[in-house]
Amino acid sequence: MTDRTLLLLSADIAGATAYKQTHSAGGSTPEWLEPFVDFFREVPIVLMGKLALAFADADLIPELRVWRVAGDEIIFLAEPTSSAETLGIVEAFVAMVTDYDDRLNDRHQLHLRGGAWVAPLGGENIGIEILEMHSAAAASGPYKDYLGPDVDSGFRLLKHAPHGHTVLSLKLAAALAAAGDLGELSLGHCDDQPLRGLFGGKPYPVLISNRGIMITTDVLALEQRFLSQFERPSVLRFTTH
Repeated sequence: MTDRTLLLLSADIAGATAYKQTHSAGGSTPEWLEPFVDFFREVPIVLMGKLALAFADADLIPELRVWRVAGDEIIFLAEPTSSAETLGIVEAFVAMVTDYDDRLNDRHQLHLRGGAWVAPLGGENIGIEILEMHSAAAASGPYKDYLGPDVDSGFRLLKHAPHGHTVLSLKLAAALAAAGDLGELSLGHCDDQPLRGLFGGKPYPVLISNRGIMITTDVLALEQRFLSQFERPSVLRFTTH
């Protein structure tokens, strides 16, 4: 594993724009407002609860913070130090997406979808400080943004997540598989789709939680087939467990 690897987790309300248009009555308080206010208030709390359950036997719960809020999407960020920590965070996030999707559907006939991906820092992925902005996570320091193809990949993948499910990047899934444990993710290889601006337009494997029974060797074989198309493939491997 590199010195620093970002784990990015996106929770996004599907069909949000259409919902707003069909629930606009023209009053001073928009009719569509309630589910979105609830979403931004409740999802971080529900996720922290799932995280506490996932690490109930650990000495410490991994730090997970809101990195960005964009439109109808919350993006969380963590810097796990091992494969076991990464798996626990992803499992907690997947469970939150499933449960909160049910809540959104029951209350408002809306749906939640999730994305989980990794970006090793250094090389192609970098962090930059924006000195003019202050970070909510560290009041004394500037806001930090992250750029690079691995950061971009998750945003391209998110639209392929079915309602109530989480799409995982191949790099994340393969790193977990190489460490020997996919936990209860129940991954399925559901499709291959090109990701705009990435991998030269080559179709990219779409891996969905709770949609299959892939084992570690399946994921690693899929990674090998995909990366064999490139002269300089980029992989992630954990060095601690």
